[in-house]
Amino acid sequence: MSDHPVMSPPLAARLAELKECGMDLQVVIAKPDYLTVLVRNGDPDPFLVTISIDSLPKITH
Repeated sequence: MSDHPVMSPPLAARLAELKECGMDLQVVIAKPDYLTVLVRNGDPDPFLVTISIDSLPKITH
């Protein structure tokens, strides 16, 4: 059994949508009901965004 949590299909789909828009993302935390991703996009100040199934993405830092 893996120590890594399994990403739910709806979250995987939301992440794929964002990546298809050309966003440079790195998953930092993966939980079954949310993801925290680092958004780089060539910005000198990358930021963290939390993506959940039930809400719009939220900037967390």
